[in-house]
Amino acid sequence: MSSPRARTTMLLLLALVVFLVVWKWHDISAAIALWRLMSVKLLVAAIVTQLVSYGMSTLLLRRLIVIQGYSYSTSRLYKIVTVFNFLNRALPSLGVSGIAFMVQQMYQDGLSRGRSLIIAILYYTNLYLAFFVLFVVCAVYVATQYSLAALHLTAIMFAIMLVVVVYLIIAYVVSKKSRLLSVIVWLFGLVGKFRSGAKDMLNTKMQTILHEVEEVYESWWVYWHKPIQKVVPLGVGGLQHVVDILTVTIVFAGLGFDVPLMILATSYIVATVASFVSFIPSGIGVFEAAMVLVLKSFDVPVAEALSGVLAFRILFYWLPVPIGLYFFKHMHATRSGKGADSVVQKISH
Repeated sequence: MSSPRARTTMLLLLALVVFLVVWKWHDISAAIALWRLMSVKLLVAAIVTQLVSYGMSTLLLRRLIVIQGYSYSTSRLYKIVTVFNFLNRALPSLGVSGIAFMVQQMYQDGLSRGRSLIIAILYYTNLYLAFFVLFVVCAVYVATQYSLAALHLTAIMFAIMLVVVVYLIIAYVVSKKSRLLSVIVWLFGLVGKFRSGAKDMLNTKMQTILHEVEEVYESWWVYWHKPIQKVVPLGVGGLQHVVDILTVTIVFAGLGFDVPLMILATSYIVATVASFVSFIPSGIGVFEAAMVLVLKSFDVPVAEALSGVLAFRILFYWLPVPIGLYFFKHMHATRSGKGADSVVQKISH
């Protein structure tokens, strides 16, 4: 059962969304009215590209598992990724619900819990690194192609430097095993101070995780110490973001709106950053507002911008729900009688 704080947060979020809808109902209704222009063929193409995006996630996850010395059923990984997206949409928890499911499924399929945790961390790490590369590319494009105010240039530089500092801190933490373990102990202690009644459970979990980090630390360094190991996962992570941007482009094209690709990419990147730093589950409301504002700054009419953004978000947010729910209900039945060896196997060298 959810905590009172979680329920309060969701009610406040719902109230905010309702307020925004009522406040901007005229613009929203005008935007929705433009959906009648949508090309059915391009709508189908947009749905296909979103399914391809899940395929990119599957390839990224599978490559990280191969680096750890294991092979894994691609079809099962695709199902895990789809359910992962479904849970993150249906149970907004800043990605925790999806990651917990991913780690649990890999553990049940034969990977150790610690190794599964490291793979999940590297999955997010590669996606964020690839996203940062795209962010820099879009920032350079905007700075060189458009006349920006000093404030905008300063904000871009500040964002880039902030991300660089964060990654340097992470690299410093993981560069030494004792340092990483100390940070894990500190984090568990911090969580214990804010969650009453969770201290005993956290102590038990901490001991388990410390053992698991010890178990997989050498495998972690197989990834970090060999540059060639990073190329494919990072490239696949970048392709996933490109496919998502392509989905936005197809949606706008399907509505008959002629918006340059790089402008759509820039607005998508900025909106994603805004939704992430807002800490609002799935960035509901924040993503849409930020993307519309950026598009408006590039002289895209508000009605067109809002129409395209809402259409994309409905596709992006709700498409995983029916598919993920189906896989969630049938995954265990599909796997019955196969055993873990048919899903994950040690690669012999």
